[in-house]
Amino acid sequence: DLILNGDDVKNLMIDFRLTINSAKTFDFDNPSSLDDDTYKAITGLSRG
Repeated sequence: DLILNGDDVKNLMIDFRLTINSAKTFDFDNPSSLDDDTYKAITGLSRG
C-alpha cells in the first residue's frame, strides 16, 4: 500500500507542476513522453 501524508502530496504536486512547466508537451497516453527520473519525481514510483 502507498500512504502519502500532506507533505508528500504537496511535493508531488510541485514536482508535477515543474515538469509540466518545463516540458513543451506532455502526453499522458504516451509512456515514452516521460523519462524514468521524471516519472519517479511525479509518481514517487519507479517503472522497474
